[in-house]
Amino acid sequence: MRILMLSWEYPPNNVGGLSNHVYYLAHGLHKMGHEVYVITCQDGTAPIKENDEGVLVYRVEPYKIETEDFIKWAMQLNFAMIEESIRLIKSQGKIDIIHAHDWLSAYCAKTLKWAYNIPVVCTIHATEYGRNGGIKTDMQRYISSVEWNLTYEAWKVVALEAMAAGCPVVASDVGGFSEIIHNRTNGLKFLCGSTNSLKDKVLEVLNDFQLSSRLVENGLKVVKEKYSWQQVSELTAKMYSGVLEEAKGTEWESCG
Repeated sequence: MRILMLSWEYPPNNVGGLSNHVYYLAHGLHKMGHEVYVITCQDGTAPIKENDEGVLVYRVEPYKIETEDFIKWAMQLNFAMIEESIRLIKSQGKIDIIHAHDWLSAYCAKTLKWAYNIPVVCTIHATEYGRNGGIKTDMQRYISSVEWNLTYEAWKVVALEAMAAGCPVVASDVGGFSEIIHNRTNGLKFLCGSTNSLKDKVLEVLNDFQLSSRLVENGLKVVKEKYSWQQVSELTAKMYSGVLEEAKGTEWESCG
């Protein structure tokens, strides 16, 4: 398959977990024999075009229109991504599937989908509402600077990292954590928002060596058997193939 990934983060531009996710997934798919192209945001430190061990990376700058509005900045980035995507398709030929990472590249993906009849897969890694409580005013930012919220985690990477490092995991029973943590098997779950529940679970891990050892052993097993980048890449490629098959039976017309 010829795969185009759209992501506002890619190494060395590391803002959060998205950057590393796209990097390892792109390289995992390349190792499987797929052609992978990445269009991302230029951070001023990396080449505009780069062959990153077989993954072809194109970095663009958002339109230089001054704005303090994050959504407008994201749209300016999307316009630049669209232009680079058009140049890429003209020079390299048709792309089989587009994988848009996060909502920031959704407009570019949607435009290319309708312009070229390319199926799109979109992974929403996080939302600004969950991460920051939404797009905030100055007053809301001030309030947030003195009130900390410790409940939100976009996915489950931090728990997997802890498991891989051989640490017992205590996590709230929400979101991605609930998917991977089997209570008292590879981690302990506490009631989200309850400091007493969190305290009790942490103390239990610290005071019960057998429990802690079991959580560590099973956590390492889960990471190696289910969440290696090889596994993730293979499952993602399988999902791409399913989307392409479904697209064959879909009647649609391009806008171009």
